[in-house]
This record gives sequence, structure tokens and C-alpha cells, in this order.
Amino acid sequence: MGSSVTQNVLLAFNIDKSDEWQQAETLITNYKNMLEQREGLQTEVKTLEQEKNKLEEELQARLNDKVNDELAFPPSSMIQMDCEEKKDAP
Repeated sequence: MGSSVTQNVLLAFNIDKSDEWQQAETLITNYKNMLEQREGLQTEVKTLEQEKNKLEEELQARLNDKVNDELAFPPSSMIQMDCEEKKDAP
């Protein structure tokens, strides 16, 4: 009888053990997928930051353009006013 109980315990342990390994594999796979998504997002963020910097440079160049000085209401003064109003807002 002792041998039968031992075999049943070992069999149950092996089943549980394989289930644990399967769960571990699933968790590691999910973690790997999350890291790959994160890497993709980091690449996207870098691309967006580069695009933002390029647009900021282009905007600054256009705001500093001599054409704006000849206008009655230059865009640069309007943008400065908008920024100041936002700073003063509670």
C-alpha cells in the first residue's frame, strides 16, 4: 500500500510540476511580448521626438522670418500673447 501511495504522490507531483512549467513558460512568453511592444513604443517615441524637434525648428524659423515683421499682427506676437495668457490662467 505504501508503494501505491508514493506512486500516486509522485504522479500528482509530476502533473503539478509540468503545469507549473507550462505556467512559467506562458508568463515568460507574455513578458517577452510585453518587452517587444515596449521596444516598439520606444522606437515610436524617438521618431515622434525627432519629428517634434524638426517641427519646432521649422516653426521658429518661420516666426523669425522677416515677412512677419511687416504684418500688422505678426503671428509671433499672437503666439506670445497666447502663451502669456495660459501662464496667467489658474
